[in-house]
Amino acid sequence: MMIATGYWYDWVTRPGDKATLHLSGAGETTVTLHPLDGNKVAEPNNDLVWWGNLVERSIVPGSAASEQIKVSSSNHWSLSFGLRLESAPKSSATVAVLSTSGVTGVKVIYDGFKLAVIAKYFRFEKAVELEDWLILEITCDGTTTNVSLNKRQAANGDAVSFSGEAIPIPTEITFGSDQSRGAHFRICDAQIVGGLDTQELFTDPSKSIQKNNPVWGLSNGQGGHSAIQFHPEDIGDVEWPATVGFSLPNDLPPGMYTAKCQNASGTTHIPLFVEPRAPKNRVAVLMSTFTYLAYAGYRQGSEAATLGDYSEVTDRDVQLTDIDRRLATGVEPGWSLYDKYSNGTVTHLACRRHPLIDFVPGHIHWLTHTTRNFCTDLELLHWLDQQGIEFDLLTDDSLHIKEPADLNHYDIILTGCHPEYVSAEILDNLQHFIETGGHLLYLGGNGFELVAAPSLASPADTIEIRRTTNFAGVWPGADPEDNQLSGKRPAGRWSDVGRPPNQLVGVGFCSQGWGPAPGYVQLPEARSNTSGQEFFAGIDPDEMIGDFGHSLGGAAGDEIDCVGLNDGTPKATIRLATSEGLHTHHMMDLGRGKPIRSDIAFTPNDSGGSVFAVGSMNWIPSLIVEREANNVEKMTQNAIRLAKRNARSKFN
Repeated sequence: MMIATGYWYDWVTRPGDKATLHLSGAGETTVTLHPLDGNKVAEPNNDLVWWGNLVERSIVPGSAASEQIKVSSSNHWSLSFGLRLESAPKSSATVAVLSTSGVTGVKVIYDGFKLAVIAKYFRFEKAVELEDWLILEITCDGTTTNVSLNKRQAANGDAVSFSGEAIPIPTEITFGSDQSRGAHFRICDAQIVGGLDTQELFTDPSKSIQKNNPVWGLSNGQGGHSAIQFHPEDIGDVEWPATVGFSLPNDLPPGMYTAKCQNASGTTHIPLFVEPRAPKNRVAVLMSTFTYLAYAGYRQGSEAATLGDYSEVTDRDVQLTDIDRRLATGVEPGWSLYDKYSNGTVTHLACRRHPLIDFVPGHIHWLTHTTRNFCTDLELLHWLDQQGIEFDLLTDDSLHIKEPADLNHYDIILTGCHPEYVSAEILDNLQHFIETGGHLLYLGGNGFELVAAPSLASPADTIEIRRTTNFAGVWPGADPEDNQLSGKRPAGRWSDVGRPPNQLVGVGFCSQGWGPAPGYVQLPEARSNTSGQEFFAGIDPDEMIGDFGHSLGGAAGDEIDCVGLNDGTPKATIRLATSEGLHTHHMMDLGRGKPIRSDIAFTPNDSGGSVFAVGSMNWIPSLIVEREANNVEKMTQNAIRLAKRNARSKFN
């Protein structure tokens, strides 16, 4: 008997849709759909139930990519690509780098010493070195086939070539067809020419990626070449058969749900985002699904490899949950965007179509000793329910594909505690929302910081990031990569590509640390400012705001943001309160020339829109503290009240 595990094919759905669950396990299992009340699993509000015997499903790691050849069939053709071999295969095995289909196939294999090009009538071998970028070209003129191998940076006379019998043009090309033997390699600039036609290969991941997804990327920092990475540990869509198909009732209340999977070995929860089919309320909460996916599967050992013994960033003990310990064993599938492959390469693609065992309600972070990210955002939803504030649920997945006008219905959008990973489309939509009179309440820290590129499939099941040259020293083992492959856009931090978070929300990421967190000192000039003073209604001038909280003891902690005019903060921004001078030495100087402080800020604009930003991941853990006088709650209530009063439509 084993506990059930699995994933939703689409983790964002709507009433009236069919939600498909893919499960692995053993023995009699019952699956029911429950609403989430914060991190608590509520009683079902529907009649959906499944019962049956689960089958244990396997996960085969590794990556492979195939593409059909579309150029004209011709006796005159050529195939060329760049190749960098990064590790030898296990033991004495060989790895198939490339294979083709057709009348006569071609294979390119590597045995740890030599690269071999093999066809029916010839075999060409050449000793190669790891980490060198090579250019391999196979050309057929109708009479002979020529194979040329050259180092990318080599002089023209350094190429090694071989001629053999002519072979027909292939009908399909596959890279990484055998990843079970453990080699890491990259492919770039692949193209095939047939007659007068040229086909660039593997430029659209949604059409090229097969079962075990390769990590797509552009290694511009290493010579300007685009590259696809292949690793034996890659996990993409594991393609388990569908187990449960729930037809969601048309009247199912939108919100957060979880599939509760129970058998004799225990209970598993698999969260589901249910958005409204059409906008209903004037308030919306944006759930940071891109960020949730980026952190899913995060191994504490990966963080420790960067932060060492933690003594410089916290005075707290590392406390691992059972789930953390399972992840530490390395047997659980999938990687967060903070882990590394066995060759030291930092991951930069995350897929959701496999079990995400730490993406569950109630998960506790090993340093804050309380909820973080997704689970903290669930507490925000619970708080809004308690306040009697009706809201629609939005997700990054849906906001990424919406048109700006789709947000015109809403007057107020609230974020969760950590909207770190966002796409250009998300920024465009939020910017349009604010500039046309909408009110954004940014209730987190380190938000809108990193460029995320969802795969081109619809709906997207993966997100891609790249760590540019500005990440040097922060993520050892990360090759500088200045562009995404998905959409071929600039990568890295949004500030690197001219869209710093300060421009959007008035504050930007400046520091992180997990020592004792302080509260905020009110700024007198803000209390006397006409636009700022109403945020302090019901709060005495000498009160420290948020010097309490479930996370690290205060509202200004974990990852924090500050105002910075040189970083793009609008001149209209008003600093309401700050934690400047109150932090311990545990907050990190990130080498960006920014002060170590968290600022609460308000930015109005000429269209009547505004942004209220709290600049800290710890705001919501302090907001939900039950105490007689919670000034974090009071200030948040004031911000919502002011946004309602200034709404562009009649608020109901």
